[in-house]
Amino acid sequence: MRKFSAIIFISSLATIYSCSQPENFQDTLQSLILAERSFAQVSADSGMRQAFMTFLAEDAIVFRPEPVNGRERYANSPEVPGMLIWQPCFADISHDSKLGYTTGPWEFRQDSKNDSADGYGDYISVWKKQSDDFWKVVVDAGISHPHPGYDLRKVVMETEHPVIDLSQKVQKMPEIDPAVLLEIDRSFSNQAEGLGIQKAFQSYASPNVRLYRENYLPMVGLEYSLTYLSDFTGTYRWTPQAADMAISADLGYTYGTGEYRIEMADSLTVERFSYLRIWKLDNEGSWKMELETTNPIPPPVAAGPG
Repeated sequence: MRKFSAIIFISSLATIYSCSQPENFQDTLQSLILAERSFAQVSADSGMRQAFMTFLAEDAIVFRPEPVNGRERYANSPEVPGMLIWQPCFADISHDSKLGYTTGPWEFRQDSKNDSADGYGDYISVWKKQSDDFWKVVVDAGISHPHPGYDLRKVVMETEHPVIDLSQKVQKMPEIDPAVLLEIDRSFSNQAEGLGIQKAFQSYASPNVRLYRENYLPMVGLEYSLTYLSDFTGTYRWTPQAADMAISADLGYTYGTGEYRIEMADSLTVERFSYLRIWKLDNEGSWKMELETTNPIPPPVAAGPG
C-alpha cells in the first residue's frame, strides 16, 4: 500500500502544478489521468465517502444500480469500512479538452492489511471540467468480476489513450446538441429489438469498443464483444434518460435503463438493467459507441404478509 500511496501522492502534486500552466491537448489528457489518480489517493487515505464527496460534481450520477444523484447518495450514506483502490488503464478526452473519461481496475479490501482483496472489478468515470477549471466526475459506473490475475497494490499501470487527429475533428464538426445522442441511442434500441443485439451492436460500435458486463473481465474490441453477445438471442430494449456532449461535439455519453426479455413456449423472463454508453465521433463524421457498461437491476422484493 505504501508504494501505491507514494505514486499517487506524486501524481497529485503534478495535477495541482499542471492546473497552473498553459495546457495543450496532451497536457490536459495527462491532467485528467492525474485527477483520477488523485481521486484514488483520497479513497485509499481517507475512505470512499470522502473521496466521492470531494471529486463528484454537484449533479453527478452514480449507478446503485439505477442512476441516482451521486452526492446525495454519499451524503446520506455512512462510511463503508475497508479500502477501495483503483488505477486508470485507459483515458480519452474531447477536442475542446473539457470532457473525458477514464477506466481501469479496482480492488476492495475489508481490511487494508489483507494479502488478498475481497472484491475486484473495473470502473468507468466520466469527467467534466468545471468553471474553476478543475476536473470533476459527472458519471461513475462499474462492474465486479473475478480476480484479474494481479495485485493492484503492486502494479503501476501506464494509461493508454487513442491517437488523436485534431485536424480531422475540426473538419467534421457537427451540431452541438446532446439530443442527437439521445436519438442515436433510441435508434440503437429500435434496431436491437428488431434485428437482435449482435447486429445492432455491430452497426453502432467502434472497432475498439470496450464492453463491460457483471462477472466478466472487460472485453476490448468489436470481435470479442460480438462473440459474447452472440449468446443473447432474447429481445433487448432500453430507454435513454439523459445525455451530454462536449462543446466540440466529438465526445459524449448517454445513460438509462432497459430490459432483456427471454420468451419460451411456456414462460417469460424479464431482466432489467441500467447502462452507460460513451460515444465518439469517428473520422467519417459518424457517432460510434466507444464503451458500454451495464448493471443488472434486481427485481423488486415482494412485500410480506400484513
